[in-house]
Amino acid sequence: MRCSTERARATRWATFSPLLRSDDAIATLAGGGLPSDLSNGEKVAQRVARALSVEHRIDESLYREADAAFGNRGVMDIVFLVGIYHTTCAMLNAFGIPAPG
Repeated sequence: MRCSTERARATRWATFSPLLRSDDAIATLAGGGLPSDLSNGEKVAQRVARALSVEHRIDESLYREADAAFGNRGVMDIVFLVGIYHTTCAMLNAFGIPAPG
């Protein structure tokens, strides 16, 4: 997921990078790519999150793909999660909360 400032990115990486599978996965995501070791479902979820973060919408073909992978409820869960994440990034930035570490 993308946030608009370096502070939010630093917080995101400090928080979530330990959950990633490898340093290569971190570098690939940071460069805008998809790590090759993601499952098909993880790739679809990442593409949905990226579309919402960059384009602020999901096109019809991606929606159909996500719906096939996760069902309507699962797509809604991803959309809500991305929205909550962006809201959290906005609050961190608004109040100047530094990245951990």
